[in-house]
Amino acid sequence: MYKKKLTTIIFICLTSMVSYSQIKGTVINSTSNKGISYANLSVKNKPIGTSADRNGNFILFGLDMKDTLIVSAVGYTTKSIVSDKVKDTIYLTPETIELNPISLKVTKNENKKNKPILRSHANRIKKSNTDTFFRNSDEVWIIGRLYEYQSEYAQTPYIEKLEFVTRSEVEGSIFNIRLYNVDSNGFPSSYLWRENIVVSVKKGKRVTEIDISKLNIKFPEEGIVVAVEGLHIETNRYEQEIVQFESNGNKKSKTETFYEPGFGMSYIDSNKSSFLFSMGNWIRMYNH
Repeated sequence: MYKKKLTTIIFICLTSMVSYSQIKGTVINSTSNKGISYANLSVKNKPIGTSADRNGNFILFGLDMKDTLIVSAVGYTTKSIVSDKVKDTIYLTPETIELNPISLKVTKNENKKNKPILRSHANRIKKSNTDTFFRNSDEVWIIGRLYEYQSEYAQTPYIEKLEFVTRSEVEGSIFNIRLYNVDSNGFPSSYLWRENIVVSVKKGKRVTEIDISKLNIKFPEEGIVVAVEGLHIETNRYEQEIVQFESNGNKKSKTETFYEPGFGMSYIDSNKSSFLFSMGNWIRMYNH
């Protein structure tokens, strides 16, 4: 009888632990009750995370009962919630926006040469000299870069396009762009544009250009942080065999999962303008 009770207790404990190893649910707009496309779910102080799909559905593995989820989406107030409080649904509240006076874009006789073009590299992008790429694996990273206001933007202050070097092993992989205002410390703060800018990428290594001129986004005098968000969705998934050498010289191969596309990185002397959203926090990226 004693052995039987002990076995039952152990079984119950193991079942309880397994039940918190993953969460499956939907991120929902609290006002419209519609799913929120491509919401970002990260775990505070833990290198795991995932993305919701276009309908707001997600699955997140590797959680402990008291882990804190950080759930964010463009145009919504970010929410923190302890994992054992998550049921089937996570509700996000649309941001309350105080409208500023409307600024109309003047297109007649516009000098397009001076119109802001924001590139992921300091100079004009060339895919031929970009060999280092940053892509998601277990965690969903958001990589941002600060662009400072230039006096020549005064005449044509509306942003024309964004440029990135991308490399994808998957045809039609997608990523999301987030545009942020800048706080007094130079960090990303509130959303400058409150909708997703979802971009589809062709397979291979290329310069990906996104024309946002029709959005009429005015370059803030405080600066802007342009951030790229890789998405943990099935259509971006790519498995790659990685070969490693052990201490005895033998080869060992394993299969790792990545989420395309990768984003080209350039090494510059000062990297104080680059940011990484990881484990629920924005941090500056420095070269060491």
